[in-house]
Amino acid sequence: METNEEECEKCETAELSQETDNATSLHERGHKVGELRTLLSDAGVYSYAAICALALHELFDNEWDQKFNQQCIKLILEHLHLPKQVEAVMITLIEGEGSQSPDAYVELLMSEPALNGKPLLVIEDLIMLAVHGGEYDARMRVLIRHVAKLLDVPLELVDLLEESAVDYLTDDQKELTEDEKKELGRRQRKKKIKRYALIGLATLGGGAVLGLTGGLAAAPLIGAGVGTFLGGASAAALGSTAGIAIIGSLFGVAGAGLTG
Repeated sequence: METNEEECEKCETAELSQETDNATSLHERGHKVGELRTLLSDAGVYSYAAICALALHELFDNEWDQKFNQQCIKLILEHLHLPKQVEAVMITLIEGEGSQSPDAYVELLMSEPALNGKPLLVIEDLIMLAVHGGEYDARMRVLIRHVAKLLDVPLELVDLLEESAVDYLTDDQKELTEDEKKELGRRQRKKKIKRYALIGLATLGGGAVLGLTGGLAAAPLIGAGVGTFLGGASAAALGSTAGIAIIGSLFGVAGAGLTG
């Protein structure tokens, strides 16, 4: 006869397996520019755009940034394949007409089954869109970090995604100068220290080794270990099906960062 402890262990194993399967599926579908929109409902896609429009109003409500605001929202709408008539509505949000709050849109987006209440993929999608043309506009970065705050995505995780974006931007670039090589080496050493720290956390309580299979790791164990390094909020996001993609990149087993 099985003890209660054995039954609990079986339940935990089953839950762990299911969450890992979910993580694998989401990771495979969410690593290319533009694919997130295919996972969201129409209401989710619209909420994504509305959150960005309201954030632009909050951040850049001045005359000299209006051109950027309109270009930015147009880029986002094209990225999300929203119909042309939606642009006029988003412009009114950018201009502050109606005094809408992003709260309702955030709640709706967070309820999307594809995100499972963990909207890290939205931030990853925005960063991939921002760097897709080969540059990372400073105002776009401010927008992304503001949206991350609205969606309760820890900025430490945004930083990790941006580091992957830097790697993406520096691929196949011109020959570096000696100073640039030294700076790149310094950054890589710093990132390597982070990776080693995370790998050190792979051995968790009781000597259980965190296994990496197919470029992915067990989500709940990741959350438990990385929490000591990045903090509780970051651990919660990393332990989600969305955050699993970040861990794969950190351990160097999930492919080529943001570009998949």
